[in-house]
Amino acid sequence: MASLTVLISGAGVAGATLDELLTRSGHRVTIVERAPALRHTGYAVDFRGAAFEVLSELGILDDVRRHDTKMTGTALVDRDGVQVDLLPAEAFAGELEVPKHVLNELLHDLTADHVEYRFGTSITSLTQTEDAVTASLTDGSTETYDLVFGADGVYSKVRQLAFSSAALQHLGLSGAGFTMPNFLGLDHSGLLRAVDGTAVYLFNSADPDRLTVSLSFGTSSGALDRLSRAEQEAATRAAFAGDGWHTPSCWRRCRRLGISTSARARRCTWTAGRLAASPWWETPDTAPRRRRAWAPRRPCSALVRWPGTWRTVRTRRLSPATRPSSGRMWRKTRRMAAPRQRCSAVRGKGDLSAHQAAPHFPHTEAFPVNTTKPG
Repeated sequence: MASLTVLISGAGVAGATLDELLTRSGHRVTIVERAPALRHTGYAVDFRGAAFEVLSELGILDDVRRHDTKMTGTALVDRDGVQVDLLPAEAFAGELEVPKHVLNELLHDLTADHVEYRFGTSITSLTQTEDAVTASLTDGSTETYDLVFGADGVYSKVRQLAFSSAALQHLGLSGAGFTMPNFLGLDHSGLLRAVDGTAVYLFNSADPDRLTVSLSFGTSSGALDRLSRAEQEAATRAAFAGDGWHTPSCWRRCRRLGISTSARARRCTWTAGRLAASPWWETPDTAPRRRRAWAPRRPCSALVRWPGTWRTVRTRRLSPATRPSSGRMWRKTRRMAAPRQRCSAVRGKGDLSAHQAAPHFPHTEAFPVNTTKPG
């Protein structure tokens, strides 16, 4: 088929992967990214199943393996910090896990010589005709493309413009994270404590001198990550007020807090003519409705982020209006993320107290959990 001009919004994992696959098919790709430079934030990304096929096809599987975090497992502890169970490394790290910024850098290096990256630029409006899409950008330019793809996260501008009815539903679960000196001496391992509707996960992975603190808690205020930094920190500290164990020591060492909230957007299709939006992002994403248009693919299930809920769903087809070859490339980018990110959704209730015990792992792509207390 003829070469297409393609605009991708978002220079993250999905955007860069889609760019590489489209370029190999002879299409000309431009990526716009709101951030001023490549992002170096985010948790580690783990890989299972079909994701390895995509890494291998991209030619970066060996490079990714060299950056494996080599996690060894996570100890579940009770209110007093006494270990009551042990989760294997695969429960959190999958078959392979790398820091997200490393994956971003590998994909950027793979694509930088044949794609036009425009950092500090984003889409402001899209006008679609039968033959093309005209995009207005924040740098003042107006350009026309054959296809536009949104790979710009939970608050996707492309999704907002293409699907005005795709309102986000916040699921009542928020997360906060920061790094600090590894005062516990953890070595590629973690500690998880869940009490009183909150969870604290401390782990060491890539840098032996750093400890990552991951906090999960129920919220009823919606998009906590859209508030000011002062409001975010105040809400997080309030959720963990009076918490014991290592939490007070961690707060004293906190210098910069990152916030995320779990949300989903319900859609019957993720394409509209020449526009397509990514149906997954870093926080738990879509909770798709069952309908006949779904592709007859093998379902998979995996945990989004504990505490959470396992869920088995099926992937779906792109609308017929999207060009076939580019549609196949788009489906591959959906497999690039850990299957847990595109196949599961957390059902937050504003209170995580029901999740104080070790999570239940179903038989599908699950891992055994030792339910016998030590000693």
